[in-house]
Amino acid sequence: MACYKDVAGIELEEFDSLNDYKVKVEGAFGKGKASIWADIIKPITAKPVATYESEYYAGKPAITVNEYGKGKCFYIGCDLDEEATIALMDCLAKDCNIEPAMKNAPAGVEIVRKVAKNGDRFWFLMNFGDKEETVELSFDAKDIATGKKLGNRLNLPLYGALAITQA
Repeated sequence: MACYKDVAGIELEEFDSLNDYKVKVEGAFGKGKASIWADIIKPITAKPVATYESEYYAGKPAITVNEYGKGKCFYIGCDLDEEATIALMDCLAKDCNIEPAMKNAPAGVEIVRKVAKNGDRFWFLMNFGDKEETVELSFDAKDIATGKKLGNRLNLPLYGALAITQA
């Protein structure tokens, strides 16, 4: 069994609490700032995806990727501000050919898609936002729990959840 060092393809030389300052980070996802911690990463077989751009850390890798087996391991060596985190996750999903479960989901609504062995598709919708949300679908839905047909425009109450399939 390989240890994480082999999977990530790095050595962690040091980690640092950033306390009262911010460190600029730049990479394929764009730009952002770390404000809580920053790892000092030594790539062994990994390649840098983003680097620190300021302070003592300037020029050092902040995020790396390592090809391992049939997959990839991304090591994220710092916290990022919210906007940069979203951009990074979008970039990584695209790099790994991961599609969203449903396009145009409202903010705060998490949607998980599952495909059964027979090809049937199911979606689980959860509203973690701060208000009721309307989810518009490209198909007519059916509530898995009740069998009720819901149409293609679903109202999801605050903290509400639905498990659906195509009607």
